[in-house]
Amino acid sequence: MSEESQEGGIRKILIVLDASPNSIAALGAAAELASLLDAELTAVYIEDINLLRYSSFPFAREVSYYSARVIEQNQQTMELQLRAQASRARKAVQSIAERHSLRSEFRVVRGLIPAEVLKAAVDVDLIILGRAGWSHRRRLGSTAKLVIAQSPRHALIFPQGQKFRLPLGLIFDGTVASMRALTFANNLLKDQQAEIAVIILAQEIHQARELQKEIENWVDEHDQQVSYHWLIGPDTRRLGAFIRSEGYRSLILPAPVEPVAIETITAFMDEVEIPVLLIR
Repeated sequence: MSEESQEGGIRKILIVLDASPNSIAALGAAAELASLLDAELTAVYIEDINLLRYSSFPFAREVSYYSARVIEQNQQTMELQLRAQASRARKAVQSIAERHSLRSEFRVVRGLIPAEVLKAAVDVDLIILGRAGWSHRRRLGSTAKLVIAQSPRHALIFPQGQKFRLPLGLIFDGTVASMRALTFANNLLKDQQAEIAVIILAQEIHQARELQKEIENWVDEHDQQVSYHWLIGPDTRRLGAFIRSEGYRSLILPAPVEPVAIETITAFMDEVEIPVLLIR
């Protein structure tokens, strides 16, 4: 079991690496967050067993995304490529850990990426991964969706090339997870004198008013600047449009539990292209 439940903080962060550019791009952002939280960084490079299986077929070919060049593939070539990529990932982790004075660990595992991600997440508090793997589209990749739906850990999902930055928006719906999100944001910003923009989601005005009072009671016990925004009866498109219009660079929100809520969150995350931290 991780130490988070004992001390209430993030002590171990997992960054998931594979051969995709999105996962490598998330490494720098993960190191910065680990340094800020004084957390240990565990990097796991996953050799996708499906790539090895496909490369053993006689018709296996690789098509370059950038040049459309077609390259013949076989299992031996794929093994060498994965080994070289893992070596580069190891060096990148070592270099960035030294730069940020981080405690770090690097492991290489082989298997199905979704299963290996969930297995590696057992002993950590926070999972960090790129949102779309090899895909250059905006939508969430299958691994990110799996983590949202099945992992019991907090999850931070990065679009390629972005970092967790201010200004910070926080979605509050009155759940226990949204109170935990407030506490996490407060710990994250305690030395920065920065404001948390709290977006209150409610079906009725009176409910939004009650939720704001709940937050105000929390603020009375914490030295934290907070601003309030109400969204009454929002859908995912309206919420996404609001997030974009306010110019938030990062977002914290309570992780969904029910299947319908999970579908709603994944649809919402397709509407925004900023780092999103899901708090359990």
